Amino acid sequence: MSDGNEPIEDDVKNQRITNIILNHWNDIKGFNAFPKESDLDISYLEPFLDNCFLINAEGINEGKYNYKYIGKNVLNSYGSELTKIINVDAPNPLTQKDKIFELLINKRPVIDEGSFFNVKGDTVKYRQCLVPLSNDGININTIFGGMRLKIFPKDENIV
Repeated sequence: MSDGNEPIEDDVKNQRITNIILNHWNDIKGFNAFPKESDLDISYLEPFLDNCFLINAEGINEGKYNYKYIGKNVLNSYGSELTKIINVDAPNPLTQKDKIFELLINKRPVIDEGSFFNVKGDTVKYRQCLVPLSNDGININTIFGGMRLKIFPKDENIV
């Protein structure tokens, strides 16, 4: 019998992707400031890859998100086919630019949650984890992100 204090399933899933990405990031970084992109264990992350993405950090300085990878659940939540390059000032960018800049300035992982309207007008609630990756273990070259998403069609009222 439930006492009502157990987390609901979505909360467990939200925590899980965040914890898994953070724990994996800490495990693979070793003595480097940042883990290398090549150290990501894709087999370990396999169950979550549909909810993940990789962004080229250099593109952000040019005013664009240049995605190296976008998982199918992330694409679905956005509501249309995304191109590999998105303007950081677009009305509903996939990942909020202030969180990307926070990661680049503070040089540490960022956990974020919120909601946005996708291109279909649906409300998308998300919780995400962004972690910095490197090619040399010193400079941030790539940002790895994972999201849990819940889509509320525009015809539904969310409470």
